[in-house]
Amino acid sequence: MMELEDNALQRDVTASDLQLSLRVDAVLDVDANVIGYVVEWLDRTEDRKNQTLVETIMTGQFVAEFNSEGAVVSRNPAFDVLIGQTQPPYLRLAPDVIRFLDDEDVRPLASRQHDGNIIFGRFLVVLPDGSEVILEGGLNPMRGRDEQTRGSIFIARDITRHEAELHKMEEERLDAEQA
Repeated sequence: MMELEDNALQRDVTASDLQLSLRVDAVLDVDANVIGYVVEWLDRTEDRKNQTLVETIMTGQFVAEFNSEGAVVSRNPAFDVLIGQTQPPYLRLAPDVIRFLDDEDVRPLASRQHDGNIIFGRFLVVLPDGSEVILEGGLNPMRGRDEQTRGSIFIARDITRHEAELHKMEEERLDAEQA
């Protein structure tokens, strides 16, 4: 079915693995008589893949955007559920809230993000009630046109239960070795 949009006919078309957008505009003369048509085909396949990817990440992962000072700019609903909606926003790249577990660099993440490197691994997040969760993912730099880091996007998943199970198994193994 064709849709009329701004006096143009528009339709999405699927051809094999391609997702195309078709738009037909009438060309009018000075008396508003149709004297021809302009047909535009656009390949929307990559756009639709990217849209699906973003939707998948936003619903299946914890996602937060931080500015260059480490303050949260935005976070997805999953993060809101995890930390609760606090005002002012609780989440920030400060050592008392979130820190990286997988290397010896003790600098706060707010400082490390300016190195321009992806920081990937396990992160300890201290929740407002004092409980802790372990998230696995990455703090990904966002760069401006000048290639300077302007902030970062944090994308992660909760591995707290998995880490607890691994710790328990390791303790059981050590107990068995000592017996």
